[in-house]
Amino acid sequence: MKMKPLIIVIMVLSISGCSWYGYKDPSNHHFHRVNNYSNAYTLGVQNFTTNETSQKRLNSVKEAFSDVQDIFLNNKKFEKIILSQSWVSSCDGETIEKTSGKELLSDLRALSVKVSVYPKKPWQAIGLTDAINKRMAIDPSRIDLANKDEIIDSSLLINTTAHEVTHLILDENNLIKYRDEGHGKKNCLKNDLASYRVGKAAQAVWIHDKLAK
Repeated sequence: MKMKPLIIVIMVLSISGCSWYGYKDPSNHHFHRVNNYSNAYTLGVQNFTTNETSQKRLNSVKEAFSDVQDIFLNNKKFEKIILSQSWVSSCDGETIEKTSGKELLSDLRALSVKVSVYPKKPWQAIGLTDAINKRMAIDPSRIDLANKDEIIDSSLLINTTAHEVTHLILDENNLIKYRDEGHGKKNCLKNDLASYRVGKAAQAVWIHDKLAK
């Protein structure tokens, strides 16, 4: 027996909604700047509690967002990677959409981030961004890795943050420009998508710079 399209849509929306169960909306006083840039990324922290574990996670998230913004704006190695080729912005339409490295870098540098972070594991994901409602869920276990001594582990939050921040970029129609849907078809692999490549590039240069100190 085939499921009716309406039932499928309802199921998908219900599963997606589970990722935000318990999420609290922010007030203006909940937003914190992560660095001293004039256009500093600003995070809503209302879903972190005052206990020691939660505050440690909050500090890790703030540091990761600050590092990612610094990489996007100032890191010459990251710039060189992004400018080296064109990138797959999405493959969920009739054709694979591509964006030049110059345009992607410009989008990343022009991005104004004001988003609430929810330390909760999304359904079947490490991170999930709701660009319309300006909220981002990140698996707490991924956040906790930021404090590991092993640099490959501690760098993973940089990868996740850079990847999810890329989903906050909107196009001229106010729609998400760099999307993950559609990979696995039309010769479009997940790792080909710009959002994943941005995450990996940010992680790579972050590791390089840490080891160089």
